[in-house]
Amino acid sequence: MKNRVRMVVVAVLFFCKILQAATCGPTVQPISAGESIWKLTSRVGVTTDVIESLVCLLANSCDIVIGQSDIGSGGVYQFDGTNYQGVTICLKEDIIFTTSAAIELINTNIVTVNLSGHSINGGSHSGTTAFLLTGVQDSLVIKNGSLVDVSTGVMQNISPIYDGLNLAFREMIFFRTNTAISMNNGPANGFTIGALRFVECLFSDAGDVNVLAESTYILNCKFFGDVNPGALILPNVVNTGVRFFQNCSFVGTKGIQLDNASFAFLQDCAFDRTLNTAISIPSVSSVFMRHCGIRNQVAGDALFIGRNNVSTQIQLVSCFVQNCAGAGFVFSIPSILSCDDCIAEHCGGSGFVLTSTTDSNSEISFTNCSALCNSAKGFDYQMCSTNTIAPALIGLVFDNCIATGNAQEGFFVRSPCASTSLGAGVFRKCTATDNGSDAFFFGSAIRDIVIYECTANGNGGDGFDLGGTTTFIDVVNSCAQNNAGVGFRNDAELGANLCLGNTAVYNLGGNYGGIGGFDAVLVNNGPAEIAGGTNWTNASLP
Repeated sequence: MKNRVRMVVVAVLFFCKILQAATCGPTVQPISAGESIWKLTSRVGVTTDVIESLVCLLANSCDIVIGQSDIGSGGVYQFDGTNYQGVTICLKEDIIFTTSAAIELINTNIVTVNLSGHSINGGSHSGTTAFLLTGVQDSLVIKNGSLVDVSTGVMQNISPIYDGLNLAFREMIFFRTNTAISMNNGPANGFTIGALRFVECLFSDAGDVNVLAESTYILNCKFFGDVNPGALILPNVVNTGVRFFQNCSFVGTKGIQLDNASFAFLQDCAFDRTLNTAISIPSVSSVFMRHCGIRNQVAGDALFIGRNNVSTQIQLVSCFVQNCAGAGFVFSIPSILSCDDCIAEHCGGSGFVLTSTTDSNSEISFTNCSALCNSAKGFDYQMCSTNTIAPALIGLVFDNCIATGNAQEGFFVRSPCASTSLGAGVFRKCTATDNGSDAFFFGSAIRDIVIYECTANGNGGDGFDLGGTTTFIDVVNSCAQNNAGVGFRNDAELGANLCLGNTAVYNLGGNYGGIGGFDAVLVNNGPAEIAGGTNWTNASLP
């Protein structure tokens, strides 16, 4: 026992020497005659607590250590960093504050606030905020702890922050914080955060997380909503910067809203039971999403990416929407859209929606995408365009896509603007089965469309409805069978559409039909019912 006690004393002296200015607590003194084992054990226990505390401070390289006594019942701990740089402030215990703020940082440059596993608790008192910033510049890191019951917000600035502040929250828990980040001086007052980072953070019942920064990075964070399910709102008035999300999850919240940035990146993110649109991205110049999923969304469309006078380039890879209240993927006026290996199933609206009410020249491609069992259309393409370029310059591509079990049309293409036409485009190896209406529908003013090796089977309407009087569509080597309507319907002017090398069989409304003389545009097609047809011959069934 004596040897162990000596080792403890040596260890304490060793750590005290390293910490130098740190004040040491009690150490185990020599054992007095007749001292009980209980008293000795108590003294050793107190010494152990002190050693652990000092080791923690040493590991965190604390310059300043504060606790409840530094803040008091209603005061504010103030740190003026005018003559300091690179300071680390550590908490040694949980802090409760009742008015104003817990900590005010004044004229600081490169500061870290390490909560050391402790919490700052506002006690649900109104008008409280964890941090006040006055002239903070360059870099501020807040890490390793929790913020609880902060009514007004985690952070406010009471004078303009220097432009370009880098603000980071790492390994933090935000619990009942109402508004996680609230800055009450906007850009008009000379304040802009340069880069804001949340890394390994948890938001629970935190209300709206409303932040204003040129660039925002959200890494490995989780958002949960309960009594106060908020949204992550990232506005940006300067129309620059990045919105970066990786490996984040949102459960029972109001989703995320991004606006006016140059680039939004989302990878490996999951959304479940969001209360409105899970992902809303208007007016972002470029969007890239990969391996993201949205499930069980309660109200609104699952995803919206739009444009307000901003050229938008969108790329989605291996994303899915499942069991959502409204439409699945909604795109408004994209300039360039590439959607690969994406799935929309069991949505309350259409699976994939592209829409515009103003003129737009766009390049749109869907590859290996599936729209399954949605309550409206599978793929709903309704965009205005004056795109009259040659068919070799493709403006719309559906490649190896599937529309199955949707309540309305499988593939629906039309121009909602009477003064414009839509083209050019290609449908290649696409399949539409068991949809409630037409498998492939094309409205009037559709031109320079080629449908190649596509299949329409078992749909409630026509297999291929080639549209109104001004369409220009070629259907090649495709098949329509077992549809309730016509296999291939032509309502365009004679010679405007062409059916070449197709097969139609067992369609209840007729294999080929439409305006009189449809046989004039049929070339080498399979079984048909047009009497006196001269430009086609029977082909063997597939």
